[in-house]
Parts: sequence; C-alpha cells; structure tokens
Amino acid sequence: MEITTVLDQIAQLFADDKAGDWPYLGGRHAFHRASDLVVTGDVAFAQPNPGELVPLTDIPAGRYPVYLEVVEPDAAKRATYAMPASWVNLVVIPLASPQAIAEALAAHRLEDVYGDYQPLGPQGALWDAAASTLAWSSEFAARVKSELATGTVAGRLPNVVEVPAASGDGAMCIAFHSGVESGCGRGTALYDDEGGLVCVVLDEYS
Repeated sequence: MEITTVLDQIAQLFADDKAGDWPYLGGRHAFHRASDLVVTGDVAFAQPNPGELVPLTDIPAGRYPVYLEVVEPDAAKRATYAMPASWVNLVVIPLASPQAIAEALAAHRLEDVYGDYQPLGPQGALWDAAASTLAWSSEFAARVKSELATGTVAGRLPNVVEVPAASGDGAMCIAFHSGVESGCGRGTALYDDEGGLVCVVLDEYS
C-alpha cells in the first residue's frame, strides 16, 4: 500500500468532521512532503511564540517523515474570508508502515492525545524540544511571518519555513500558514492492535 492512499483516507476522515465547505473552500488540496522532523524530546504544534502550550509527549526520539495537506482555496472564497493563497490543514507524521496505519484507520483505533490549549493562527509550526528557545521567541514569529509573505508572493508551494536540525539532516522546526486567524492545535493518535503508536495527525479547531 502506498502512503498516498493512507493520506487520502486520513484527509477524508478529518474533512467529514468539518462543517460546510470548510476546510477546502472549493479549491485544491494535496499532500506535500516536508523535511523529516528530528525528534529529541517533546514535540509542540502551535503558533510561533505561543505564550502557552502543553507539549505532545508520545512521539519517541527518532526521525520521522512529515506530510502537510496544503489547501489552495477558490479565489473568490479566499477573498471573502481574507485567507492566504495556501495554508496547511493537516500535519501527518507516520511512525509505521502505510499498511499499519490503514489497519488502525479501518479499526478506528484513534484517540485524542493533544487537545489542551495550543494557540494556532494565523501561522502554525511543528517543532521539537531542541527548537523550543527559538520557537518561543517573538523574533522567530516575526521571521516566519516575513518569510511566508515572501513565499506567497513567489508562489512557493508548499510555503514553509524550516529550521535544520543540529545533525544537518532533517528539521527541528517546520512553520507554515494555518487556516485560521485564531484557533487551537489538536492531535489524534492512531494505534496498532497492541497499542503501539503508528501515526499522529495534527489539525486545528476553533
């Protein structure tokens, strides 16, 4: 089984949980592979310089692929809602094979694991503990806003700001436009039949 098949299944599951034509707003959406996230400790999913958050502690140390579901809304609806040209709707972090993730989806072995207050919007970011000092700074928040604005003008897709890991292989922080002006990050974990973590899906709720 290809990872693209599983990603489509995840996108459909989470889209079914939304209201009206949100989050796609009549436009295109597709998954893009970002740099691998190098995990050395707790992981955070929130806006840069969040003020407060509760970290995600369930992802073991390692290096994991990161897939971003990027939405390009219909131009008219984008103008109506004052949205960016593109934003990230879902962040998917596989920790096992596509087959294992598909089996977890089919059996509905899902659990909300990250639902406390993680402020998100209009920018969002995923970062490892190694990037905490950077990610909590107002200077980094300003840098992300500026670089994403430049990426929008250049038509960059996916439009992301990445901070390399200390190893030089992978990233310790990946930042992007979120789809909300003000919301909260949340996380859903998928498990195999022995309780092993096979995937984490991050999105927002308002």
